[in-house]
Amino acid sequence: MPRRCAGGPDAEMPYLNVVEVESALQLVAATHPGFTELVTLPHRTWENRVCRAVRVAADLATARPPVVVIAGVHAREWGGPDILVSFLERLTAAAAAGAEICLAGYAVSSADVERIVGGLDVVVFPQVNPDGRVLDAPGRQRAMAHQSASAAGGRRGCESQLRLAVGLPSPFRPAVARPR
Repeated sequence: MPRRCAGGPDAEMPYLNVVEVESALQLVAATHPGFTELVTLPHRTWENRVCRAVRVAADLATARPPVVVIAGVHAREWGGPDILVSFLERLTAAAAAGAEICLAGYAVSSADVERIVGGLDVVVFPQVNPDGRVLDAPGRQRAMAHQSASAAGGRRGCESQLRLAVGLPSPFRPAVARPR
């Protein structure tokens, strides 16, 4: 049965789909090429989809302490990817304009936006599991089966790929120096 929303039994689902999330990432990176980078992960998903993230940093050539924000790990976590797309759009628009980020009851000053973009590598990965999002979409809901890495031809999950794509140290290799 398709998802129903608060607007009544015939209301459509108000969330972005996989293509819309991907388009938003590409648009943000194209709109702000001076301080954003569209990161394409090196391996495809189980269902052969490409995963991307956006890196935001004032100087893309210099590594800074990373802050990685992820969402959409589980198929039925619908709000997270949309929230991260909104966060990314607000952060990049504020950084480009030298402005603050205003939310209801809260604001991030322009100085704080500048400190975030100037002092960190902010990596926004809103759609860790696009396959699950597609499988759980209205009209496509079905039982989801887990696949093993061998059945997927050695493909890796997107979350482990991100670490490789943006050069983050592995939490399982403590000998690797971490930025402070």
